[in-house]
Amino acid sequence: MRFSALFSPRSVAVIGAHAEEGHVGYALMKNLLADQRERRIIPVTEKFSEVCGVPTTPSISAVQAEIDLAVIAVASDRVPLVLRECGQKGIPAAIVISAGFKEVGAEGAAREAELAVIAREYDMILVGPNCLGVINANEGMNASFSAGGPTGGSIAFVSQSGAIATSLIDWSLAEGVGFSKIISLGNEALLSEIAFLEYLR
Repeated sequence: MRFSALFSPRSVAVIGAHAEEGHVGYALMKNLLADQRERRIIPVTEKFSEVCGVPTTPSISAVQAEIDLAVIAVASDRVPLVLRECGQKGIPAAIVISAGFKEVGAEGAAREAELAVIAREYDMILVGPNCLGVINANEGMNASFSAGGPTGGSIAFVSQSGAIATSLIDWSLAEGVGFSKIISLGNEALLSEIAFLEYLR
């Protein structure tokens, strides 16, 4: 699997980007744009003409550039269609922030199973759904909706729970402890901690 697309993407599409504070799509854009490295951030939404000063694109299929990572924050019933569009676009990695899957019952579980099928069909790395996101602190890449990120370091942290991850980030900033990567797994539709531990090793 091409984990470099997840942790060191050259371009990131935020599907469900939002122009107003208080929305997950806004926090994702703000965090990704805080990175000063050469990484293209593409907001994808039909609701706004620009988000955080960046012109938007109405759909992932309309994006002209090559995309390494898609971060998806749309309503759960739209996620399978969006993920399939990402697969058709040739995007190698996706993080599904959206909730509303197996944690809410049988209907959500069926949607989640569909995500795994789609990811396997297109050989995509899939993180989530229902997760905080992924942070590569050593590269300044924060593809999460956490209010902040840790400083760089040599310790990686993998957690099912986004709340535990944000608590750890707060602690790390207070104590001056650096981390290399923070990975929130969420519902683990496709990849569990085993896959990430093997990669990190």
